[in-house]
Amino acid sequence: MSPRLEDAQLGDLALEFARAAPNQVAVWEPVRSGWQATRADELAAMVARAAAGLERAGICRGDLVCVFVRPGRNWIAILYALFRLGAVPVAIDPGMGKTNLLACVERVAPRGFIGIPAAHALRLTHARAFRSVEVNVTVGAPKLWSGHSFERLLRAVGGAQARNADRQAQPQD
Repeated sequence: MSPRLEDAQLGDLALEFARAAPNQVAVWEPVRSGWQATRADELAAMVARAAAGLERAGICRGDLVCVFVRPGRNWIAILYALFRLGAVPVAIDPGMGKTNLLACVERVAPRGFIGIPAAHALRLTHARAFRSVEVNVTVGAPKLWSGHSFERLLRAVGGAQARNADRQAQPQD
């Protein structure tokens, strides 16, 4: 029997949802041809793989991690993976303007940075604000800088880790 939802850790909520309703749509996101659905069991497996991949990349408990990713399944998987690792996601509103955004990043002094390519371009052109960042992860198109690819991190979690992630995402009787 699964633990009660109110007893679950925040990082395990996707897993709890997958156990309760594995075929239920957990995320709808716009794509070129309309909408893409991600089922609860798929999201839970993605969260498990993302947590393993981000940990492999060097994200640790207590790390502050700026997340500059568009809302969708990657964003949700990253947030839950960071919660599962005990890292602290830092959401900064890009609508606050570049000067305020850079000042905010500099004050937060994150150890990790997960973002789309445009966010990494900002990181490279304003390196002073991002000088605390040790772990960089790009979500999306190929990158032209050092760091990790989120998609590769998801694929790299292989062997026993991937089987364990999939097993964790399966509903329990």
